[in-house]
Amino acid sequence: MTDMQDFALDEPSTLRILKELAEVLNEANDVSAAMAAILPRLGQVLGLSTAWAFRYDPSRSSFVEVGASGLPPALAKEDTAALKSGWCECQSQFVDGTLRRAVNLVRCSRLRDATGDKQGLVYHASIPLQSNGKPLGILNVAASGPTVFTENALALLTTIGHQVAIAVDRAGILAEQRERSKKSQALSQITAELVSFVERDEILQFAADSLVKHLHYEAAGILNEERDPTAPEAGRCLIAAAHADAEGEPGEYSYARDTDPAAVLDEEPVILSNARSSLEINIPQSPFILRLESRKLHVFTDADKELLESFAWHMTAALENERLYHQSVKSVQWRERRRLAADLHDAVSQRLFSALLLTRSLSLANKGADTKAQGATLTRIQNLIAQSQQEMRELIQTLRPAGGEKFLEALKDRLSPFQAYEAVKFEITAPADIPDMDPQTQQALLKVVDEAVQNTLRHAQATTLSIRILNDTRELIIAIEDNGTGFDVTNTQAGLGTSTMKERVEQAGGTFTLHSKLHEGTRVVIRIPLATRWLSDKGDM
Repeated sequence: MTDMQDFALDEPSTLRILKELAEVLNEANDVSAAMAAILPRLGQVLGLSTAWAFRYDPSRSSFVEVGASGLPPALAKEDTAALKSGWCECQSQFVDGTLRRAVNLVRCSRLRDATGDKQGLVYHASIPLQSNGKPLGILNVAASGPTVFTENALALLTTIGHQVAIAVDRAGILAEQRERSKKSQALSQITAELVSFVERDEILQFAADSLVKHLHYEAAGILNEERDPTAPEAGRCLIAAAHADAEGEPGEYSYARDTDPAAVLDEEPVILSNARSSLEINIPQSPFILRLESRKLHVFTDADKELLESFAWHMTAALENERLYHQSVKSVQWRERRRLAADLHDAVSQRLFSALLLTRSLSLANKGADTKAQGATLTRIQNLIAQSQQEMRELIQTLRPAGGEKFLEALKDRLSPFQAYEAVKFEITAPADIPDMDPQTQQALLKVVDEAVQNTLRHAQATTLSIRILNDTRELIIAIEDNGTGFDVTNTQAGLGTSTMKERVEQAGGTFTLHSKLHEGTRVVIRIPLATRWLSDKGDM
């Protein structure tokens, strides 16, 4: 190790060099440009061949940018990968506050561990970059050969460091402004396309994809924070996600020491198994949460938070647009259903009624005649017409439920014909505050209960049948239970009626379960989420 040949600059020469550096640094708009600007001048004075600098963001406690000029192949290869990974001595001293002026670093892990042609670089000088007490980064300079910088050279580098610090600070501000502008333009394009979707799942997935593809975040997802009341232990669930390719350098350049207490997330990663940074924003007026994750430390800034908050409000508008769209579609469907119901009532139903009257008149006219075959045929015709009338009434009721009829009232009306069976005792237990539900859901539930009751009366040989309705504020629970013969559900194939009941409940957004054991009766449980704005908003028709 040898000292660099000492040199002495008079004051005019020093001022001239500093003036020249100030002029070229004033034109630099990023760290690499600043390094390229100062290297030729420093090369003339100090014989330097290489310069690189790390820009530090104190708000993130992390180095966020690296720029260099004149790097040897060993440091320049793979897009300066040797400078963008790991942690070195100068960074440790800078973060710990012990790097206060330009110093010689005779032990440099980056130079030591770099493979390939180093062009004679062995040592380098490190100069802290600060402006008004604000830590901004580190300037590293080196010359070929095992030489170190003299005190005069280090003093000049310290002064130059103040100029470079101003340039680096300005470069950081410009970089943030450029990034914010670019992301704002991308956000405008995303939101213009976002409102074109009319399905909730498509909106949520498009949002996650766009945060990664167009806003260049490493991983993004949508969480649903609402809990399932039937499973209190369940937490938030991820319902849409996207992430960038794991190959290469994810996201922007940023790293901190592995010994940093923030190196591990406080909560479990949701999208990336090895995430080390996260940011969450609630989507207003919804149960959804926008979440970003990164494998890097300290990646997300206040600017990212502001951008995500803005994006969340656009998501709210898109979800509201989706709700209104489906409400308008249901309104149109409802008007058409009412028209069809009126047509069926005025045409087909009236004709069936007329046909029934004619067959009854014919039956009375032939009452005294000895025509057994005719009587049996007329009875069959009457029964078929009566059955068709009942089915027509049910169809009309499905298309146009009685206005304002409550679910419990409709259920009792539906069950009243069955209660004529004296062999089976009916028990109905229900709260007085069953919330109103949309007509489609109400008709689906009535049909399912109807089918379950008929199954009991036909097959179960039961003596009691109970129908219990519970309302726990989040869902409506209907339990239908008999004390009949029961059956082995594991060895019995579900019939058409059971399959239809399950389909009807699932189409209404609920769950259908059937429990039965041989000689222990049968129990059917229906769970329907209560209509809310986001989960089952059918609109008021």
